[in-house]
Amino acid sequence: MGGPLDAAGMAELKRWRVVPDRVAHWAEHQPDARFIKCTGDWITYGRLAERVEDLAGGLTALGISRGDRVAVILPNCEEFVLTIFALARIGAVQVPTSVYLRGDLLHHQLTDSRAKALIADAAGVEEANRLRATLPDLQHVVAVGADRAEGTIAFDSVADSGMRAPAVDLAPADLLSIIYTSGTTGLPKGCMLSHGYYTSLSWGWYAYDWYRPGDEILTGMPLFHIAGQGANMIAALMGGLSIEILPSFSAGEILDHARKSGSTVLYGVGAMGLDLMATEPRPDDRDHNLRTTIFPAGPPIPPEMQEQWRERFGVEIICEGYGQTECVTVLMSPSGRQRGSRACLGSPVPELEVAILDDTGHRLGAGKVGEIVVRPLEPQVVFGGYWEKPAATAEAWRGLWHHTGDRARLEDDGTFTFIDRRSHLLRRRGENISTVELEAAIIKHPDIAAVAVHGVTYAIGDDDVKAWVVAEDGTDLKPADLHAFLVDTLPYFAVPRYVQLIDELPVSALGRVQKFLLKERSNEDAWDFEELGLSIAVADRRAKTASRVDQPGG
Repeated sequence: MGGPLDAAGMAELKRWRVVPDRVAHWAEHQPDARFIKCTGDWITYGRLAERVEDLAGGLTALGISRGDRVAVILPNCEEFVLTIFALARIGAVQVPTSVYLRGDLLHHQLTDSRAKALIADAAGVEEANRLRATLPDLQHVVAVGADRAEGTIAFDSVADSGMRAPAVDLAPADLLSIIYTSGTTGLPKGCMLSHGYYTSLSWGWYAYDWYRPGDEILTGMPLFHIAGQGANMIAALMGGLSIEILPSFSAGEILDHARKSGSTVLYGVGAMGLDLMATEPRPDDRDHNLRTTIFPAGPPIPPEMQEQWRERFGVEIICEGYGQTECVTVLMSPSGRQRGSRACLGSPVPELEVAILDDTGHRLGAGKVGEIVVRPLEPQVVFGGYWEKPAATAEAWRGLWHHTGDRARLEDDGTFTFIDRRSHLLRRRGENISTVELEAAIIKHPDIAAVAVHGVTYAIGDDDVKAWVVAEDGTDLKPADLHAFLVDTLPYFAVPRYVQLIDELPVSALGRVQKFLLKERSNEDAWDFEELGLSIAVADRRAKTASRVDQPGG
């Protein structure tokens, strides 16, 4: 394993701004080097280029071409990896959706993006088929796995079509994906992410020594998130590294896997690190080849626990970092060097200007709390706006700053300390939840007249979700019935843990629900679905039909 990337190496890295070009480069210069393993065998860089060409040809034969949107509903699997690169190769735009979306939430993303095709496993196809009659733009459904529904096309047949895709002249500004981010004042908006955006995500990773030449990365991050795709897979591609992407994260198994694989970097989010620290210490906790562990997002790992981590696992831990889908790498801290307070988010990466503004748009100095705002100093290092929503884009970029909606404090040493997240956004089990979207789904229950949702602090720093419900006159809501409705309507992570009935919601003179008053009330009379035994088994987090790619090693 080599040392940190030097200035010449960074200059070379920054030359590559189009993803297929980097694939072709490594296929020529290190064809036999391992690139990725994801529920299958290792795929070398040379073999990746060959298989991507095969799939790109098959997608072209279906009529998918430059600029077409293709939705993807897949768990972490080899087919997802190939799909990302094949769509990039022909200039099409992938629209990855969470495998847990269903009903109206999934319908919105498919219709808003006007997806021409869908690539999904059996569970994803089942959910999409419920909506098919209301998806006029959807022409093709490609099914991954042996269990495929009528009217779908087998993924393997597309990948083995024998067709070849024509060459496409791509530029850094061309879109690679549209990833939907939880809306704070309405339905989720599609973040337009370019080839240049994806390739620039790796710059901070290598400049700050999070990744270095020769590393092998291990992660359980989902590929339908920008962190899984960009911060992990594409960042590994940019440096010519190896990466293993597990089907999911398991605190009880991840170190055993790292030990067997010889991985040098473990990447996750804060909740994963906290779960790992909560496991019973073992004599072999230090028996691994990891040089660093990275948990830069989600609920923070307290500074004192980070010291316990180093003592227990014998390895560096990096928790400082901040970003969002619109701009993943905003604040970072270097590995292995003096980083200041471990409670901070880090300092701005060189490609961005970052400031704290007050409510009137004026810049605040050190010690003052305000909104984190960002603007690029180089092209294509932030998102390209919200898909077909120019007004929302203009609002987010008002005053020539991208407004994150998150609040922080600038410290005297130039680092930032997080204060709180967007007012209408919760974070649970590593997933962002829009309270606006959640309330819109719950109110569709025929016996509910009004609803208000807010977060309840969870033990490890995440939010649990509480819903205050006003029942329709003359109805008798039952916990089990309501829970069944919520499970059938919402992603598993968005199903409230607590529900409390209330005669009426407190509102202001303008008719706005005063959630701060609800948060002050006791939780004693609320239904606690977990205590009532109304939990959601892991096997039931998606549609009942499962496919081979849902299983490790499938």
